[in-house]
Amino acid sequence: MNEDEETQLLMELFRPENRRPIAPELIQKFIKLDPQRYFLKFWEWLINAKDEEETVRILNDIPAYRFYLTTGVKLQLEQVNYSKLSAEALYYYIGIGAQNFRILKRYCDWEDIKYPQEPLPARFIDEQIIKLCSPIPLTGYFFVIFSIYLWWYYALLEIIERAKDHPELAGFLSYHTATDEEIKDLSQELAPKGYQFPNQNEAWIKLEQSMKKRLEAKARKYGDVYPLESVQDDVLTESYVTAQGSLLGGVNYWKSKAHEAVVAGLRGQLGNSLLSVVEHDFVDAAGKAYRKHEVTESKIEATRVRDEGDNTPFLDTIPSLGSEALTEEKHVTLESLGLDIDKLTPTELLVVKDVLQGFKEGYEFDSKWGKSFKERWGNKDYQKNIKTWNRAKTKLTKR
Repeated sequence: MNEDEETQLLMELFRPENRRPIAPELIQKFIKLDPQRYFLKFWEWLINAKDEEETVRILNDIPAYRFYLTTGVKLQLEQVNYSKLSAEALYYYIGIGAQNFRILKRYCDWEDIKYPQEPLPARFIDEQIIKLCSPIPLTGYFFVIFSIYLWWYYALLEIIERAKDHPELAGFLSYHTATDEEIKDLSQELAPKGYQFPNQNEAWIKLEQSMKKRLEAKARKYGDVYPLESVQDDVLTESYVTAQGSLLGGVNYWKSKAHEAVVAGLRGQLGNSLLSVVEHDFVDAAGKAYRKHEVTESKIEATRVRDEGDNTPFLDTIPSLGSEALTEEKHVTLESLGLDIDKLTPTELLVVKDVLQGFKEGYEFDSKWGKSFKERWGNKDYQKNIKTWNRAKTKLTKR
C-alpha cells in the first residue's frame, strides 16, 4: 500500500460506528489462544449490540469483554503499515489519542495504559461517555479505547522511529519541551511517573549537534565576512557563532508553529527550513558588510581629496547650485560645469544628474527654501540617494 492507502485504511478503522467482523486472516493469530472461540462470539455480540448506555456498562464491567475488545482493536490496528502513514495523519492520531488519555487521567491515577486490566473509571463513563457521546455512547467508548491504543502503542512509536532518521526533529522536540512551560505541563500530564524531562542546555546541544555539519558548511561559505576568533583554544569562525544564533532564531520561529514543525520534521523538511533562516541571515550580514566596506572606501576617497588641499566638495563651491541662477539656466549639465565624471559610478552619476534636474525644477535639500527632495524621491529612496549624492560630491573635481 502507498501512503494515501494506508491513511485511508486507518481512517476506516477509526470509525467505530462501522464495527465489522474481524478478518479471517487476523483471527488465525488469536485462534490458538482461544480454542473455544469466545473472542469470536464476543465480537459477534459487539457488532449486533445496541449503541446504548447498558451496552457500555456491560462492556466496561466485565474483564473478559474488555480483554476481547482490546484484542480486536489491536488486531485491526496491526493491519496498518505505519511507516507509510502520512505525516499529517500520524500527527493527527497522536493528538487525538494523547488528548483522550489526558482527559482520562483526570479521573484516575494511571501512569500508563491500565485498560483492560482495570475498567474506565465510573465517573469518566458518566461524564465523558454517557453524557457527551449521547445518543451513541458505545461508539464513544470504542473511540476512546481505539484512539488511546493507536496513540500509545503504534503512532507514538512510529514518530520515535522516524525521528531516528531526522535527528533535528528529535532535537527540536526536546528543546521545545525544555523551554516551553505549556508543553512541559502537558507532557507531565501524559508522561509516566519518574520520567526525566530534557534539560534546556542538553536539549540545545542535541539540536545544534544534529545540524552541525550543515551549519559548518554555511559558515565556511560566508566565513570571509567575519574575522577569526579563538574560544577556549578551539579556533572557531565568527560566522559559525552567527550560524548558531540564526539557528536559535529559526527554532524559536518554529516553536510558535509546533504542529507545522512536527509535520515538516516527519517529512524530513525541518532541517532545510532551519538552514534557510541561517542562509537568509548570512546573506543579510554579507550585504551589510559590503555596504560598510563601500562606505569605508568612500571615506578613504574623501580623505584623499582633502589631503590634496581642497576640503570642500567642488559642487558645493558653485554659487548658483540650487539658486535662481541655476533654475533660470535651462541647459546646465555636468559637462557644461566642466566636471570630471569619470570617477563616478553609474549610480552616482544618475543621482547627480537627478539632483541637478531637481534644482532646475525648484527642489531643495532644505524644504524651507522650496520643494523638498523627499517629495521627489520618497522616504524609501531619500536616505539612500542622499548618501550617494554626498559620496559623489567628494569625487567630482574640475577638469
